Amino acid sequence: MTAAPSRSLPPPPPPPPSGFRFRAPRTVRLRLTLLYVGLFLASAACLLVITYFLVARQLPGTVTLRTSGGGTGVPFIWLAGSIFPWERELAGLEVCCEPVLQVGEVASNPQIAARGLISTTTTGVEVRPAVPVRSDWRRLDPPGLGEHTAEILSELGVDGPALESLKKDGVV
Repeated sequence: MTAAPSRSLPPPPPPPPSGFRFRAPRTVRLRLTLLYVGLFLASAACLLVITYFLVARQLPGTVTLRTSGGGTGVPFIWLAGSIFPWERELAGLEVCCEPVLQVGEVASNPQIAARGLISTTTTGVEVRPAVPVRSDWRRLDPPGLGEHTAEILSELGVDGPALESLKKDGVV
């Protein structure tokens, strides 16, 4: 038998020169990711600039409303204040306009009051549906405090004298 020739390992690579930084290979995936990130940031910047210019050019101070009858329209000042001047200006026109009310103002609105949509009962404020219902329709009031106590205790086996004792002691 002959001895197998010995295999020698390749020599180790030379040490990197001083100041060398490891640099990852630039793959196609990395390049596409960087390209998409750049496009996203550029489009975001464009949207910010466009939004800035749109906000800078807000609505004009005077708005003209045209009526359905072909009238010339009514100019009025666009104010960020009370709704009541708007209601006065639009009252005689054939336009569909209703204010957006605060919660406390809803009950005093003339249209809500005329339709009877909100009423005050012994149990509190009741909001009725805006659809027509029968006149005898009524939500049942909740039971009063202690209204059914005697019935429930009698079903549980508490008889008359024991119930009177509980009433006398202030339990019921």
